[in-house]
Order: sequence, then C-alpha cells, then structure tokens
Amino acid sequence: MLGSEVGPVRQKLPAAVVLLLIWGSYWAALPWAECVRGWGPFGAELARFCTVGGGPVFGGLGWNLVAGAVYLVAAAWLGLRRT
Repeated sequence: MLGSEVGPVRQKLPAAVVLLLIWGSYWAALPWAECVRGWGPFGAELARFCTVGGGPVFGGLGWNLVAGAVYLVAAAWLGLRRT
C-alpha cells in the first residue's frame, strides 16, 4: 500500500521523546537534589527541609520531585507502549 512505510525519522521519534522526557526529569528534580547536596550529610532532617520547606521564606521543592516523577512515568509509558 502506498504510504504505509514508516520513514527512518518516524521510527526514531519515540526513542528521542523518551530521552527528552528522561532529560526533563533530571532538570525538574535538580533544584531539590542541589538543595540536599548543598548542605552536606545532615540526613533525613535536611531532606524534609528541602521537600516541604522550612518557614515562610522557603516553601520547599517537593513539587520538583513530583514533576520529575511525572516525566519518568511518561517516559516509561511511551517506552513500553506498543506502536
């Protein structure tokens, strides 16, 4: 059938989108990771401070983890989806 062939760019598009979603996940969670890493080895208390916040000035970066998880779920869904 004419036009039923899928071009080479179209074949590689899902893999490229998966890689971009994984890359977006990294950038979404990076502020939280930098917050935790920047304070040294203070353990769970620091992770809690960076996630939910520590007062009226610093509201927390938990939403960054949620956004990163959403990107990873989307990448997994797209990567495992049958075309």
